[in-house]
Amino acid sequence: MTFNCGRLFLTGLSGTKLQAEEKQFIKDNDIAGVVLFTKNYESKEQIKNLIKSIQEITLEKKIIAVDHEGGRVQRFKEGFSKVPAAKEIAESGSPTNCFDVYSQIGAELREVGINLNFAPVADLLTNPQCEVIGDRSFGSDVSSVSKFVSASIRGLQKNNVMACAKHFPGHGDTIVDSHEDLPRSERDFELMKEEDVQVFKTAFKNKVAFTMMAHLIIPELDKELPASLSKAAHHYLINELAFKGLVVSDDMEMGAITKNYGAVESAKLALEAGTHLVEYRSFEACRDVVIELNKKCRDDKELETILRERDFDKKSKLNNFFL
Repeated sequence: MTFNCGRLFLTGLSGTKLQAEEKQFIKDNDIAGVVLFTKNYESKEQIKNLIKSIQEITLEKKIIAVDHEGGRVQRFKEGFSKVPAAKEIAESGSPTNCFDVYSQIGAELREVGINLNFAPVADLLTNPQCEVIGDRSFGSDVSSVSKFVSASIRGLQKNNVMACAKHFPGHGDTIVDSHEDLPRSERDFELMKEEDVQVFKTAFKNKVAFTMMAHLIIPELDKELPASLSKAAHHYLINELAFKGLVVSDDMEMGAITKNYGAVESAKLALEAGTHLVEYRSFEACRDVVIELNKKCRDDKELETILRERDFDKKSKLNNFFL
């Protein structure tokens, strides 16, 4: 039976209703799920109907994801509670308050059918000039940030919304914004292991469902490829840190990737490295990559075998969580 690599992709959608071409693409390629943005939202009723139309395409339930951190990263606003930025939550000094905030987020997202939130940000803000992270971080102290990350994961997952710790292994020291171009960390990796990585280890202890890989070069891990495409970075996460959940890429349409790597090449590298789900903000980009990667699989049986194994691992791990 021919393998379809669409099972390893999350696609964006064009608007507030599912278009016929999008529906056919999701059905024909057994796309794993969708990631929703502000452009996809008008009201709670509308988003419920959109998600219902996605879930009705196939018998197998789809992952429905969103970035709903709070502060400047909250895709759904009208009808949803306004969520403060992580920095503001941490300034309350109360992880209990953080748990309550993320419980509310989880309950509101679950009500409309969202089952994966790309939150919390687990990055330590080690460089105050790192604007891409900035107030999205709970702070710079390992112990404090770990407590807030733990609370946020528990709040979401208590309400049956999978959480995602991001951006591994730590994006909080960079000047370059990975949305624009490819950052290279200047932070000593031994120090990162003692500090930044400890926050992620706390997330793993709290059984976080997903970890998102950063589009960020860590020279001590891989001099050529960002963590999101690097076998060495994935090996460190999965084998050395014993992360048991699923690995998702950051958006593959960010400048860090598009300015430096081919669309199909970058997806192939991420999946070969160990990523379970590759994310695209737009339907068109996802469609084009899936079509071309399926062609590659037909000609390259070794690649097809790797992706089949990745899909099997994805399914078995998802069974430990909830859709």
